[in-house]
Amino acid sequence: MFISAVTVYEVERGLKLLESRGEGRAKRRAWVKLLSAVSELVGMDGATLAIWYQAADLHVQATLAGLVLGEADLLILATALAHRMVLLTADAKLVANATRLGLGASVELVEG
Repeated sequence: MFISAVTVYEVERGLKLLESRGEGRAKRRAWVKLLSAVSELVGMDGATLAIWYQAADLHVQATLAGLVLGEADLLILATALAHRMVLLTADAKLVANATRLGLGASVELVEG
């Protein structure tokens, strides 16, 4: 069986959000069982998959803080964090949201 890396991200993000509310144990077990049957992850190596998992964590943190971050912003920010780089952006809202999540040192506003 094959599974898309995007599917892994979507399911993991949803499960982490449920778990933050004390829910989702049965769904987590079903997900682990499904993953054990996967013979190939399509479109992702281990290092990149770790970035997607971090993006799922960021999504949950943002949601719990009442913030909305776009999918692309989550993945780009997670990539910068994974590589210990500062994300340069002209998006003031992204900088503000990252700062509210305690990640202000990882994002810098540049003139656009």
